[in-house]
This record gives sequence, structure tokens and C-alpha cells, in this order.
Amino acid sequence: MKNFNTQYLMVLMMIEMVYSAPHSKNLMKQIREETVNLLESKNMILHMFVPMTTITDCPRNVFCLAEKALKMPNNTEFLNFTDKLARQLSQYNQNHSFPCTLNTNEKIKLVKLLKDLKDCADKMCNLQ
Repeated sequence: MKNFNTQYLMVLMMIEMVYSAPHSKNLMKQIREETVNLLESKNMILHMFVPMTTITDCPRNVFCLAEKALKMPNNTEFLNFTDKLARQLSQYNQNHSFPCTLNTNEKIKLVKLLKDLKDCADKMCNLQ
């Protein structure tokens, strides 16, 4: 009986991995599209500052950092502007949890964060 339970659990885990892969790829494409839409909007909000996120070379926790930066309490000025992207990042991060700590002492412009995020989403779409 114990052997059966172990095999059953393994099968369920494999099904979850196979099922979540296409969902992650679609979600990553949606994140990329929303980032492009925000960048193309030329909204003045793009020049506001967010906490610095180190995105060089697209670390594994980049989407966690971006979500935290967009959801900071003092960023309410552009919360409606970036709400959809923040929700997509949150959904992606639920399935891909990597620890991340946001540096709130240094700031970068939102436009820089979005460009870096787009580049990382491009890389992820090509890898998946």
C-alpha cells in the first residue's frame, strides 16, 4: 500500500509539472505584452521612481522583485496604471516562488524597470 501511495503521489506531481508549463509560458507572454503596452503608453507616470531592482542578467527572482516594487505602498500614484501587470506577476510568482528582498533605499525610474522586465520576459519566453 505504501508503494502505491508513493507512485500515486509521483504521478500527480508529474501531471502538475506538465500542466503548469504551458500556463507559465502563456502567463509570461501576457506579462511581456502588458509591459510593452505600458512602455508604449508614454504616460508621465513612467518617469516616476520605484525601489531599485537589480535585474541584470535576469536573476530567478526578478519577477518577485518587480511585483514587490510595483506594489509598494508609496507607489499609489501609478497603482491603477500598473495594476494588471502587478496581478500577472503575482500569479506567476505563486507558481515560481523564489525568495527576494527589495532594496527600498535606492530608486530607479519605472520606465527602466519595465524595460528590464520586458527583456527578462523575452528571455523566459524563448527558454520555455
